[in-house]
Amino acid sequence: MILDGGSLPRAICPATDSDSKNRARKLFQRTLNPLHKSEANRLPAFIKRELKIHSQASWNAKLTALNTQNLANTKILTQKLSNIPNLNSSSGIASKDEQKANLITNTFEDNYMENKRPDDFKHNIDSNVTNTLEKLFSYPPPTPILPTNPEEICSYIKVFKNTKDPG
Repeated sequence: MILDGGSLPRAICPATDSDSKNRARKLFQRTLNPLHKSEANRLPAFIKRELKIHSQASWNAKLTALNTQNLANTKILTQKLSNIPNLNSSSGIASKDEQKANLITNTFEDNYMENKRPDDFKHNIDSNVTNTLEKLFSYPPPTPILPTNPEEICSYIKVFKNTKDPG
């Protein structure tokens, strides 16, 4: 992207680089020479790199030529990019930037903190979970699970719409 809107050097002028890209592509299509193909593939990257260098140089020149008297250009560099609205919390409203930052960090700390285990050791959570799982796995299901047969699968497939694939 050219930031200053000025003229480009002749070496990377958009008209010449599109012409040279097309010329290299057509030459490869006519000859099918691998050297021409590699040239046609390298040319867009070279042009992009040259445009980026030119754009960066023109931006640097524009920044060094800035004058504090001309506020139209300096306003872009000095203004805040985003305005965060006031944040509400249980402790009150955070209106200053430092208060907002502290509120956000405290919220993240509270939300992503590891759960505390009970300190009284009266309720042993691990043993409760282990006992419940042992009870669940110690008793098999009351009736054995019968394998499905092809007719049952076909009856389920026929219920679906025709646009759906089974499986």
